[in-house]
Amino acid sequence: MIDHLTALVDELDTARIREGAIRLLSEIGMAVPSPEVVRRLQAAGVQIEKGRAFFRPEAVAAFMDRRRQEAAPEPAEQPLRLEAGSHCLYEFCPEKRRVQPLTMASLERWTRLVGALRTRGTLASAFCPGTPSDVPPHLAPLWQQFIGARFLADPPIYAYSPAYAPHASAMAEVLGRELSVGVHPISPLVLGGDELALALRLLDEGRIKTTGVAPMPVMGVTAPLDWVAAWAQALAEAVGTGLALEAAGMERVWVLAALYVADLRSGTFVFGSAEHALITLAEAKVNRELLGSARRGAKAIDTTAKEPGPQAAIEKTAHTLAALLGGYRSLNCVASLAIDEIFSPEQLFIDLDIVAHCERIARGVEGRFGEGDVVALVQEGVDAQQYLTAEATLDRFRAFHQASATFDRRSTGSWLADPRTELDRARDLAQEAIDGYQYELDQNRQRALKEIIARADAALRLGG
Repeated sequence: MIDHLTALVDELDTARIREGAIRLLSEIGMAVPSPEVVRRLQAAGVQIEKGRAFFRPEAVAAFMDRRRQEAAPEPAEQPLRLEAGSHCLYEFCPEKRRVQPLTMASLERWTRLVGALRTRGTLASAFCPGTPSDVPPHLAPLWQQFIGARFLADPPIYAYSPAYAPHASAMAEVLGRELSVGVHPISPLVLGGDELALALRLLDEGRIKTTGVAPMPVMGVTAPLDWVAAWAQALAEAVGTGLALEAAGMERVWVLAALYVADLRSGTFVFGSAEHALITLAEAKVNRELLGSARRGAKAIDTTAKEPGPQAAIEKTAHTLAALLGGYRSLNCVASLAIDEIFSPEQLFIDLDIVAHCERIARGVEGRFGEGDVVALVQEGVDAQQYLTAEATLDRFRAFHQASATFDRRSTGSWLADPRTELDRARDLAQEAIDGYQYELDQNRQRALKEIIARADAALRLGG
């Protein structure tokens, strides 16, 4: 896989990061707030002192070495893989041109949109984009799962927390699917939270044997503002949680060291910034060299912009180009604004054009467009006094040029005759995809899922 940008992160000392992670887990340890988790770890032989779990240096090193030895080599090249997000609370309404809460009706509309693009092969997967605001809050995650199941053929089913586990499990059984579970440790160096409790519960119930771990420390907020120390903490949180889950009986734990940045004036996450793009490149280096891990999907199409416009365009394009030039071929958060809080159907199609634009640059000067006889190719144009009708032009132009669905590249005169904006074209493309989408879950299974939600209502109200 061609990586044009390794020099940007060459100075990042992964040997010091590894040493730092080993020392953090053996000298500082991880806080364990749950007495039940303390009991389980002690029973498995993990050292617990004053509510913190400590891991022997040789055990930490062995875990990382084992992961690296088991890793498969990265392929020379991979197909492009795009995914939309699933955490939105709002939409940028294409008709009203404003941000507003998602509802059941709007989520049905946008789920059909991502389903249509999944069916076309444009998106690699499809999810219900977010949670509805017009249902009881304690049922919103389950209604999100219902909408996904209703309009998508293969939606993931998430449990989110132990309280939702029995209801999500029942929905998964109706659909013949398995629960998706992941653990994000709490920073700095805390072994706890609902996701950890959920993973342990599902392990005890025999529902899962493997899970993934990815911390989310933020430089200058929940991690040091230092490249080596912050990555050492991220690695320690990932490996320490992995060791704890293995001690509890998990057969296989996939771990990833991840790091984030914030606007230190407000403390909020910042996606799409220059620093975030560098973290994407550094993440590939840290995980490959220390854990043997292949690149996960880059959150390169994320932005902190709240509506389609210049900020979204700049942040999405710069990060996407850096990720593609850095060897990434899987990109996440198509259609997202405000990190992953706002879904925009118009931004979705603009994002597809941004990715295509950047991917064309990443392909570079391709040899297949330099294989002809030089004299013959030029002579054809000399004879005709132009090359628009030349055989090579007619044969190659579709593959050579990156055609845009939303960006306007016509002359000013042509545009003045039909001055439609990029958002207008994107909105029309979205509606066309929705209108042509047909899939819907059968009524019997829809009814069964609604009955599960009805039972969950009473249980969750009582805290069960």
